[in-house]
Amino acid sequence: MSKRIMPDYPIYVAPQMLGEYVEGSPIVLDERNGNTINPYQLNGKIIIYQRQVEGWFLEPADRLLKQMDTQASFVVLSICLSYLEAVQQHKEGEPSRNNSKAFFLRAFQDVFSSSEMEDEFANLLYIEGRCGLFHDGMTRGKMAYDMKLDKAFKIINNGSQDTIYFHPKYCLEGVKAHFADYLGKLKNEEEVTLRNNFGSMFTVT
Repeated sequence: MSKRIMPDYPIYVAPQMLGEYVEGSPIVLDERNGNTINPYQLNGKIIIYQRQVEGWFLEPADRLLKQMDTQASFVVLSICLSYLEAVQQHKEGEPSRNNSKAFFLRAFQDVFSSSEMEDEFANLLYIEGRCGLFHDGMTRGKMAYDMKLDKAFKIINNGSQDTIYFHPKYCLEGVKAHFADYLGKLKNEEEVTLRNNFGSMFTVT
């Protein structure tokens, strides 16, 4: 999710956060409160990261669901599934590269542990949901939404195949709760390893 500040052209690195070079050094101006953020400092990176995830992804997903209900289901799912691999890279301090599935599965079991999906079904979600959306532009044939679910995901066998059903509202709530918990840990200076891992992965310079 990192955005690179350009030496010769200001860019927004997050909503209402303008990054630019001043006297040869990059700074980020928070237009909401007038504060200047040092993008080299870890706490500055955390502030930018929080604004990126909430402002560009979670808040728009929330608004879409409220305004469009089921019509927003797959857009919201796409946002939620993209969060998984990204947050796991920050937590572990290394890029997923050719280990995309492993990162996705570890994140899924962490974020959606309440769904109680076995590894084989989480693997099916990776193929049907994540790969379907990001490679084909739509989930594949073994996935659908169901607004009657009481959890984010559920496996149902209809006699011929296992199908993953998802509830977009609960998917988004799970991601929001996980992100809030992760941010709390990042802001805790006693979480040295977690903070160092994040700092090594997230940069806007």
